[in-house]
Amino acid sequence: MIVASLTIASYRSALALDKSPSPVSRKILDNPKPEHVRTLISALNGCGCVPKHHPVRDALVKIGKPAASPLIKRMNSTTKWWIQLECVYILGLIGPEAGVAEELRKANIRHPLPKRYLGIARTAMLSDSEQLRLYAKGKRFPGSSKKYVQELLALTEQRAKAKKEAGNSKQQVSSSKVDAK
Repeated sequence: MIVASLTIASYRSALALDKSPSPVSRKILDNPKPEHVRTLISALNGCGCVPKHHPVRDALVKIGKPAASPLIKRMNSTTKWWIQLECVYILGLIGPEAGVAEELRKANIRHPLPKRYLGIARTAMLSDSEQLRLYAKGKRFPGSSKKYVQELLALTEQRAKAKKEAGNSKQQVSSSKVDAK
């Protein structure tokens, strides 16, 4: 009897996550903070077959790592492929900072569309720009997923360049300290 009620309770909580999305105030969208993650995730309603930028998604990307685990939970708590696709899309844009590449590998996604994006997002999280370049050149990812590959490739290269510049500036600072002595 208790086991049945636990199952029903978990089923109800999963259904609660799949209710109609709540509106999000402009104040939260303009200045998202980690404490807004729950509100923003409850506003996700899927992106259809073509994921694209949207104020709620962009706010979650701005928050970054604090949004990653709740997005993974949301993705794994639903069977709606359009919600799964949206979560994967956002996680890919957050990139390696999310630190959830291994959790994405274990994700139980059956629908082919979010599964395709999952591989692309995971590659971006591993900062594998060579593989992303191969994806961009090949015919494996048609249409909107090819645009996603190109966007993630640009972000990955931008992050690598910023990291390299940060390393160079640290090196210059340390060499100037040595020269000052």
